Amino acid sequence: MKKYHLYLWIVALVGLITSCSQDETDALPTDTNANRVTLTASLPADFVQPQPKSRAALPTAPADHKLRCILEVWDTEAAPSLKIRQEICPANGDTEIAFSFDLATAGKYKALLWADYISNNQGTTPQDIAGLTGVVSYGDKYYTTTNGLKEVEISTTLPIYPEEGDAFYTNTEFTKDEKALTIPTVTLTRPFMKLTIAEKNAERFASCNQVIARFNTLCKFDVATGNATGTRNYGLPAANGHRNYGNDITIGGKTCETLICLYLFANEADGTMGDIKLEFTSSDPNKSLPTVTIPAGIPLKRNYCVNAAGNLIGEPSSSTVNMTVDIKSDWTGTEEETISAKVGDYYYKNNTWSTENKTTNDNPIIGVVYKVNDDGTTGKVVSLTEGTNLKWGLTNVATEAKSTTSGKENTDKVFAVINNNPSYNLSDWPIFNACQEQRTNTGNDRWYVPRTLEYTALFKVRSTINDRITAISGTEVIAPTGDSDSYWTSEENSSAGAFYMKSDNGSTNTNKGDSKKVRFILDF
Repeated sequence: MKKYHLYLWIVALVGLITSCSQDETDALPTDTNANRVTLTASLPADFVQPQPKSRAALPTAPADHKLRCILEVWDTEAAPSLKIRQEICPANGDTEIAFSFDLATAGKYKALLWADYISNNQGTTPQDIAGLTGVVSYGDKYYTTTNGLKEVEISTTLPIYPEEGDAFYTNTEFTKDEKALTIPTVTLTRPFMKLTIAEKNAERFASCNQVIARFNTLCKFDVATGNATGTRNYGLPAANGHRNYGNDITIGGKTCETLICLYLFANEADGTMGDIKLEFTSSDPNKSLPTVTIPAGIPLKRNYCVNAAGNLIGEPSSSTVNMTVDIKSDWTGTEEETISAKVGDYYYKNNTWSTENKTTNDNPIIGVVYKVNDDGTTGKVVSLTEGTNLKWGLTNVATEAKSTTSGKENTDKVFAVINNNPSYNLSDWPIFNACQEQRTNTGNDRWYVPRTLEYTALFKVRSTINDRITAISGTEVIAPTGDSDSYWTSEENSSAGAFYMKSDNGSTNTNKGDSKKVRFILDF
C-alpha cells in the first residue's frame, strides 16, 4: 500500500482493480437445433462466492435487489442492427449466466453483455429497444438501457451504495455458420472506477448531519466499444445518517469516516475529474458548516479504486485542501506501483503474489512464480500439483495445436475443437480435462498445458520452485530422464501423435494414447 499527502491546489488519486480477460470454457454444445447459439458468462473472481466442491456461485444480491443480465446480439453490417435482446435474472446458487438463442442467418455478429442490479420486485414488460419490438424487459433502476447497450446511461439519481450500483460488461465477436454454436465463456469486467471520500476527524464527522457532493462526470457507456461519453452535473445527496454509506476505511493508518462512495464511468485512456464540491449540513440547526472544494485533477482510471480522506468538515474552502490517499485493494488486480515479482514467489487466487506465505481461506495460494519478465509484473506461474498417467487425446482427430512457442495457443485450439463438436467429450482428451479441473479448482481459467520452451524454462529453476512447492505440501517438478517420467506438451504432431518432454530441454513425438505426466502453467 502506498500513501501520498497532497497539498495546495491539486490532489492526485490513484487506486486498483481487477483486470479480467475473456476466458475459455469446457462447455460443450449439445443442442441439435442448427440455428441455436449458446453463450455463458462469468463475473470477476473477486465478485463471485466460492462454493465447496463446485464452481464459484454468483453473489447474493444486496437487500431488495436482484442481479439482472442483458444480452444483445448485433450484426456487423455497415449500419449494424439489433437482432437479439434477452434479459435474465439468475437464480440463487447459479454459477454462470447462460443465454441461448436462435440465429437463422449465417454471418458475423457481436454479442454485448451487461449485468447490474434492479429492484427485487421488478417484473417484465414488453418494450421497443433500439429498433427491436416486443423485447421482454425487466426495466431499469440505476442504469438506463432502453436505448440498447450501445448507450447505457447512469440514471438521473446515482445509486447511494456502491454494491447496489455495481455493474459489469463485455463484448465478443462470433461467426455463425450452418451448425449450432457454443461460444467460449466470456468474463465480464467493471466499466468504471470506484471513488471513496472520507473524513479523518470522527468528532467533526459527528457534527455533520448530511453531505451533498456536486461534480461533473461521464454519464454514458457503449458496451460495444468500451467507451464512456457524455457529461452530466450531479448533486449527490447523502441521506440523513450518512454513516450508512458502508464500512469505514483505513487511510494513512487512520480509521476514517466514509462520506461519499460511488462508481463512475471511465475510459481505458486516463482522464481527470473536475472540482468536487462538498456541501455539509450541521447536526446543530443553529450552526452552519462551510462548503469545501476538492480541486480538479482526480484521475479517471478504469478498474481502479480511489480512497481519499481529509479534514473536510468544518474547514473553509481554500487552496490548501489537504488529502491523504491510499492505494487500496478493494478489487482484485494490479497496483499502480506493485512490488516486482520474483522467481519462487507464491501466486494467489486474486492474482497477487508475495514471497512469504500469506494464504487465507478466501485467497489461497494456487501456484508458484517460475519466470518473471523484465517489467517485473508479468511472467509465468506453475501449478502446485500435476496430472499423472494421462493420455493426450483422441488419436484420430487433428486439432491443429501446433504452435512451437505458445502452450496457451495450443490449449485454446484443443478446447475450441472440443467445444465446437457435439460428439466430443472433454474426457476424451485427458490432459486437457485435467487442465479444466485445474481451472475449476483454483477459480482461474488461464491455466494451460505448456509447450517445450515453457517446460525448459521451468526445469532450469526447479530447485528453487520445488523448495517453495514442498513447503506447502505440493508436488515437486521432476525433470524427465526418459519415457517413465516424461511430460506431455500441448503441441500436436499429427492426428495420431503429440510431443512430449523426454529430457529437461528436448522433446519428441509419440502416440496420443500413451500415458504420461502433465504440469500446468498460467501467464500473469
